Amino acid sequence: MVGVVRSGNAPESRTVGIRADMDALLPIMEATGVPCLERAREDARLRHDGHTAILLGAVKHLAETRAFSGTLVAIFQPAEEGGGGAKVMVEGGLFERFSIEEVYALHNMPGMEVGTLTLSNSVMLAASDRFNLKIVGTGGHAARPHEAIDPIPVANQIVSALQTIVSRAVDPLHPAVLSVTSIHAGDAYRGYTDRLRPNIFRRKPT
Repeated sequence: MVGVVRSGNAPESRTVGIRADMDALLPIMEATGVPCLERAREDARLRHDGHTAILLGAVKHLAETRAFSGTLVAIFQPAEEGGGGAKVMVEGGLFERFSIEEVYALHNMPGMEVGTLTLSNSVMLAASDRFNLKIVGTGGHAARPHEAIDPIPVANQIVSALQTIVSRAVDPLHPAVLSVTSIHAGDAYRGYTDRLRPNIFRRKPT
């Protein structure tokens, strides 16, 4: 979704974009007791709603005051956490259609003192990749482990080995994160599953 606010007609006026992501992230239930919680309880997820609110506030202020000369393009980008949101918008002609010369954005950071900004002349944040594995064994009864091929110890070995990639295969001066964020291996108490699926998450500088 894109909104445009124009003000003034000076020949040196610029077209500048301000971007905010607005997609849902994780299925985490809000537990702070904030007043707006009841309105969001049906679909309570951690969102980039802070970014969206900041952009909406900026657009509202600039549309009311028109204290600038040029064109503001407000870019509400979906699918930041997967789905190719920015890539799809760029490939769809965002910059050509609106003649955007520059784009600005920010990322909120819980834990920072309210009213402060952090700037960097280098990398601050990172892109992410995610991939899944499927480990196939042979199911069986927990009382007869010798008749099964249990994929859970295999997964344990893989998880341990993955932890050495960052610590032993990446230059310590290069930031990297590799995490196994979940493992799905059935619900039985007395039997071994025949399939196991670890989910793996990686971040890298952009």
